[in-house]
Amino acid sequence: MTAEETRIPRTETAPKVVATRRKTVVAVRHFFAIVLLGTLSGCCTFSHDWKEARSYAYPNDEIAGCWEGTWHSEAKGRERKVQAIITKQGQNYYQARIKAKLANLLPYEFEMPLVVAEDGRSYRFSGSANRGWLAGGEFLFSGDASSFDFNSTFISDTDHGTFSMQRIMTSPQQAEESYRETTLASFESWD
Repeated sequence: MTAEETRIPRTETAPKVVATRRKTVVAVRHFFAIVLLGTLSGCCTFSHDWKEARSYAYPNDEIAGCWEGTWHSEAKGRERKVQAIITKQGQNYYQARIKAKLANLLPYEFEMPLVVAEDGRSYRFSGSANRGWLAGGEFLFSGDASSFDFNSTFISDTDHGTFSMQRIMTSPQQAEESYRETTLASFESWD
């Protein structure tokens, strides 16, 4: 057989290549549609839970509640808005649901378990969470919080930086009570 005889004519292979490319394009579109729907459904759930959590008056002597602020990536030089709903799960244990955006485009939510040690009016915490390969893998964090401020450092396989958040007051009464407690505590520390 000569090389001319073994060669497949272009007209026979072209439809197969085109069909394979179409299947690949369709598969990629389906993949991104599934990712987008999953992301948006998580975002909608968080938004609903955020509104519900803001209507609850959390005790001022713990870190449970709604928080807003920023996370700063020192490795990538980025800063993004972040929201968190922190709930008390048991003595010395809280769960933080964090909502941020990946690439400042896609809403992204993950949970951080917080092991907390209380020291008067301040709280020290640490923990770890696996955020998946797309968001940096294993995520280690530690920090401190008060009834009003939440500061944390984090490190992952691909990033490191800080979280800085402030507690959102849920009602005027809660804000007034918090102010009284803080003012009273500052006067007591003068003794």
